[in-house]
Amino acid sequence: PDTPYYHEKIKDRGNRIVSVLCYLSDVPPTAGGATHFPLLGLRFLPRRGCALLWYNQRVDGDMDGRVLHAGEPVSSEGDKWGMNIWM
Repeated sequence: PDTPYYHEKIKDRGNRIVSVLCYLSDVPPTAGGATHFPLLGLRFLPRRGCALLWYNQRVDGDMDGRVLHAGEPVSSEGDKWGMNIWM
């Protein structure tokens, strides 16, 4: 995020190096809820017990903008539960 608060925290603590998104529930394929990485052309449907792991920084320490991602909305057919782990 491009906010003063975010930049202040990053300056003090550094940025997360690795992110892990653990899916805690299944979502029917027709209900949406995918995790979408638009710059990589990837979309992952939530499946209970599965996880995604990605590196947020490149080898040189700069942020890797390619891992920009978003959770797509879930329709009334399902619920999406997940847990983030940031290292």
